[in-house]
Amino acid sequence: AFLGSFLQFFSFTAGPNLAAAGPVLFSLIFVFVAIIIIFFVTVLFDGMITDDVQRNYKKEQQLLSKSLHIAKSKYWSMLGATVLASAIVVIVNFIPFVGWLVSIIVSWFFLFVVPYVIIGNQHAVDAVKKSYRLFMDNKSDVILFWILLSIITIALTLLAFLPIIVAALPVFIAFLSALQSGSFSALAPAIQSTMLPLTIGAIISAFILAYVSVYKAAATTFFFAK
Repeated sequence: AFLGSFLQFFSFTAGPNLAAAGPVLFSLIFVFVAIIIIFFVTVLFDGMITDDVQRNYKKEQQLLSKSLHIAKSKYWSMLGATVLASAIVVIVNFIPFVGWLVSIIVSWFFLFVVPYVIIGNQHAVDAVKKSYRLFMDNKSDVILFWILLSIITIALTLLAFLPIIVAALPVFIAFLSALQSGSFSALAPAIQSTMLPLTIGAIISAFILAYVSVYKAAATTFFFAK
């Protein structure tokens, strides 16, 4: 029954009702592009915050624009280190049955790639190696730090997505009704009617997620500096 409903939904989006399904396709493309843009911006943002936090830790006063300039100058090393570390984590995640657990453990190795680029003046590969060595030399401290940071981050992230969840609730209800009835003709209008609430919810969520990003970068930098 579910497969039949899915096929009917596919035929709805690919058939004569393609124009009505346009908002659905546009939303998917928009989300995909937004994720890519956010990733590249986040790398720069983390570098800026890392430099600013470590200078405050040393009681050095400077404008945030100076930290932004430093992050820009080291951006490609940060990006390379981040992509390399992320690729390793993704690859080990494909290990059957235990990949998800191994990927979590491996992610501990690379918690400090950005601080090593910004503060340690390391290039991408060296930053990854030194972050791994820092973990190996301080396993218990790093793991405890990661657990506490994860608990706080997860709680704040759930709070961040709450506005979007509330705004998208009518679409979710319409989708469930469509699955039961087998007719998806009312789904596109439901999406269209929630575009404004979703936009407002996304803006609110973006501000909260920005705070989460600042908090993670600041906490990681403080741990690294000590």
